[in-house]
Amino acid sequence: MKKILIIFLLATLVSFAQETVIDIDYTVDYVVPNKRKKTVDTISIGFNKDGKYLWTNSNILTSEFGNSVFLGGAKNIDDAQFNLIYSVENGTFIILFKYGESVIYANLDIETIIPMDEEDSFDENMNLVAEQINEKERVLDFDCSSYKLYPDSKPNEAITISVADDLESKNNVFFSKFINLMLRMTSSKGQINVDLPDGLILKVLDDEGSVLIEAINVENNKKTITINHSFKITE
Repeated sequence: MKKILIIFLLATLVSFAQETVIDIDYTVDYVVPNKRKKTVDTISIGFNKDGKYLWTNSNILTSEFGNSVFLGGAKNIDDAQFNLIYSVENGTFIILFKYGESVIYANLDIETIIPMDEEDSFDENMNLVAEQINEKERVLDFDCSSYKLYPDSKPNEAITISVADDLESKNNVFFSKFINLMLRMTSSKGQINVDLPDGLILKVLDDEGSVLIEAINVENNKKTITINHSFKITE
């Protein structure tokens, strides 16, 4: 029943009245260690440097989406095409999924399709502090500045982020919008303020120095995605 409901939502929430053009300035391949499974996953994420959009066509999400939507699972899912765009300003997912002769194309308002989770509400006020570390480092071929990022009430629980100095990315735009969305969806009464440095994030370490996510490839070629009852990517 749950899968039938998902198919119904995706089939009925398609509405693109006008053409939308989205610029993806960087595409980054990240490795993400999975401690529970003791594996290392790879995911490709496209960034708009103004912090307005994220895009992915990850094989991992293709498989998860295809097997969740198609009753009984899908065979030869590797042949499917999946594109997911997160619009930060509108709080929507734009999805295109092609599998054989089946095409799913949808514009989904996140707050209307994902139920509220009041059990995880956050009712305090917190500031995320970004404290620059004097050390510089190289990630791939890029000079990076490093920062300790921690809640002002728990300075010992800091993660370390490395941002590329020459790759512009307005992190505050994305993270402030995303955090506010999560607070609304948990009926939270508190606020989380962020003040992150600009620059494409290439590496994140946990408080013990273990890698949470690290870039293994960065493409600077701009991609333009045109959406108007179709999905076209040009470089």
